[in-house]
Formats: sequence, structure tokens, C-alpha cells
Amino acid sequence: MGVGGVTVSRKKIIEALNKHNGIIARAAKELGIERNTIYNAKAEDPAVNEAIIQGRLKIISDEEDRDYDVRSLAYESIIALLAKFDVTATIFALKTKCKWEQPSNIGSSVHISIDDKGSMDAANKT
Repeated sequence: MGVGGVTVSRKKIIEALNKHNGIIARAAKELGIERNTIYNAKAEDPAVNEAIIQGRLKIISDEEDRDYDVRSLAYESIIALLAKFDVTATIFALKTKCKWEQPSNIGSSVHISIDDKGSMDAANKT
């Protein structure tokens, strides 16, 4: 299976797909073949298709792991800053994690609220 007289075994295609997390263009480049060769192998061989699917699932899993790590570090950081009574961190936490409403000094009929997305709204309360 190949282009221009280059023959590539299904085993080599699967190995390249596993190495490149199911990304067909990268696997084809490594093997020196056209992407269509891999697409044809995918249509003919369930093992090739499975290598593509598993590689893409690995990408998703890796991204989820990285996102979790970033969120964990961010939470640890904000907690450490809150423990030090950092004003900016406190405001951030109130805006993003709490629905913070505070009466305004503008007058008794104006009420300022900050929703959980950090958007501020001033409204007349009658």
C-alpha cells in the first residue's frame, strides 16, 4: 500500500498513527506517503481506524489532564493568596466564585451587584 511505488505495511501505518496520536497528516509525512493512503487503509482495515480513534482519544485525555493540572495550580495559588489577605485575590474570588452584592454609596435607590461571571450591574431598586 503506497504511492509512487512506495509500499507501506498496515503495521507501519498503525505504528506511525500511534506515535502521532492518530494525526493522519503527521503519520503520512513520517512514512513518506500521501494522506489518502492512510484514509484508504482506514476504510479497509478496522485496526487502522481504531489506531486513529485511540490516538485522538489520547489527545483529548492529555488535554483534560493538563486542564486539571492548571486548575489545581490556580486554586492552590488563589487559596495561598487569600490566606495572606491579598486584596486583588479577594476581589477576584468574590467576583468569580461568589455572587457578591454590595449596597452602593451613590444613593439608597441604586444597588450594585457582581454576578458569578464577574459582570457588574448597577440597578435602581425601588
